[in-house]
Amino acid sequence: MYADKSNKHTFKNKKHIAYGSENKEVIFNAAKVLIENIDEQYGGFGTAAKTISPEKLLLLLNYYKINPNAELLKKIEKTLYNMYKGGIFDHLGYGFFRSSKVRQWTDPVLQKMLYDNLILIIVYSEAYGITSKKIYSEVVEKIYEYLVREMMNSKGGFYFTDGEDKTADNEFYTWNYPQIEEVLGKKDAVTFCKYYNIPVSVSGAKGIIPNQIGISINRIRNDERLNRRLICMCNNLYLKRHQDAKTKKNYKIYSSLNSLAVAALAHGGRMINNSKLIASSEKTLRFIYRELSKEDGRLIQCLDNGKAEGVAHQRTYAYLIWALIELYCSTLKSTFLNRAIDLNEKMIKNFWDEKGGGFFTTESNKDKIFRNTSSINGNEAALLNFVHLNRLSLNSEIENKASKLLRLYRNQVKEQLDGYEFYIIALIEKNSSISVPSEEINNLMAEVIDINEKE
Repeated sequence: MYADKSNKHTFKNKKHIAYGSENKEVIFNAAKVLIENIDEQYGGFGTAAKTISPEKLLLLLNYYKINPNAELLKKIEKTLYNMYKGGIFDHLGYGFFRSSKVRQWTDPVLQKMLYDNLILIIVYSEAYGITSKKIYSEVVEKIYEYLVREMMNSKGGFYFTDGEDKTADNEFYTWNYPQIEEVLGKKDAVTFCKYYNIPVSVSGAKGIIPNQIGISINRIRNDERLNRRLICMCNNLYLKRHQDAKTKKNYKIYSSLNSLAVAALAHGGRMINNSKLIASSEKTLRFIYRELSKEDGRLIQCLDNGKAEGVAHQRTYAYLIWALIELYCSTLKSTFLNRAIDLNEKMIKNFWDEKGGGFFTTESNKDKIFRNTSSINGNEAALLNFVHLNRLSLNSEIENKASKLLRLYRNQVKEQLDGYEFYIIALIEKNSSISVPSEEINNLMAEVIDINEKE
């Protein structure tokens, strides 16, 4: 997942924890389960209501790197295209909603989560890195534009959520033809409705969330004049929307999610070669050290209306180490690597379970969280950090701790693959030379519809 820019400090330690057939089997089985569950027609996982599942998509993209397979990539791309084309992406104000109530991605739960959009920056930037398709870098830039415009405060901190799934918000996001004509005029309104699936009907018709399911977005993008017109129309409708109402935000600023923002923006900026994302990443990092840290260097959990609340859990430290590693890879500033190594040592000192292995959730050493399907848990994030710090520095303790974490998770992952995506990504990244039975994967990919036929 990390696209390192190598220098004299990179990959000093050539030692890697052995995979063995057991780990190879875990990786293959996890990919197999996800691949079998992909919706052939619309992408995504399952054929009913869908979440965007960015961790699953990231796992498959990492799996593709060790087993390049054209049919697998088509399946991934079908999901990425249709998520972007669907109403689950806000075509006027940008950013992704958290889930769709229907298979076609057209009826979203009208709430945008900071976490989801950050992981999707990594997902789409990875897709760009694999395919070099400009549409993926454009999606990254649109998510970034949304986050900075709607979710970031003036100091560089990001809010928790945007919008609620309530009637008022539904009216805020939906449009019918008369409303569009009032803003754009008749000629442009007809064109907009054609390309965003809005019925051209009389006043009183039910509003629709603009989407492009079934529309060839490649054809639009290849018609420069039409593309510019549609962008202008979307901007005008967005301005009208925000004159009339505003969605409710959760203004809490969590240190864990802001650390994740640093990681995602640094990664995305590096992958699509956009310095603005990296600069924003550094701005948010400064915010964390200035506003979300105590005098002794420990992190607070969140800011609520400017008031500090709670003590940060281990996950926050793991996310911040991840962020520092990403910034190092994007800027090659040794300060970031040194901070990552130092913070990793402090995290081990304050949270590591010397008897059982793994990290406690809090410094009170009472519990551990191994599985959390709503976000990447602290042990998984720490394991991924260990993999990369082990490559960037000569530290036998990191290798030893990584081995213990791998053993600690092994039986749980065998029994329940879902929810352990980042554990499996860490397994993949430990040795990119691992291979899997290509014939079995090819059998899973049979009868795939080529995305280019629709596009």
